[in-house]
Amino acid sequence: MTTDKTLTAPQQKVLDYLNAHGGSAEYSILAARGLDVRAANNLVRKNILTCTNGVFRLRDRKPAKVAEKAEPAPESRPEERAAVTVKEPPMAPVVKEAANEAPAAEATKKVAAEKAKTPKKNVELRPCLCGCGSPSKARFLPGHDARLHSIVLRIHRGKASKDELTDAAPTLDYLKTAPWMTDEIAKSIDLRN
Repeated sequence: MTTDKTLTAPQQKVLDYLNAHGGSAEYSILAARGLDVRAANNLVRKNILTCTNGVFRLRDRKPAKVAEKAEPAPESRPEERAAVTVKEPPMAPVVKEAANEAPAAEATKKVAAEKAKTPKKNVELRPCLCGCGSPSKARFLPGHDARLHSIVLRIHRGKASKDELTDAAPTLDYLKTAPWMTDEIAKSIDLRN
């Protein structure tokens, strides 16, 4: 276990841990062991580690093997070069491919035609439950659920009068089942007695 003088103490701890545990460890494991993950990232920048999908691995440091005496490649004779032939794969008939594609294209057209025949659902527009009166496909227009919540909370805090809250039955039904409604808030807006 040699220490590199250019490494900081946290970086050396990460290296020691990886050497002792098979050369790789996940980001979460290093963090759980109390090792500095930033030090591991710095080791990646120094090309000492690699990081793929959150797994730090030691980079191979083996020097490339160099053949002591490289043998020259055998020279080929011109007669041997001429004897080599390359076989090209046979071409598939184009007519058959077009015939195979035609049923698939027809099937796609049939599916598109069936989709066009299905009638679209008629969605009834109903008034927004916040009390603004705008027509909506859902219970609220975008952001108007927060608007109703804000009105209810202002009434609860005494910063608004109860007249600001609509008395429409669908709105009151929603307020009874609203996930943020507490008994204290319901009592302050006279929803539950």
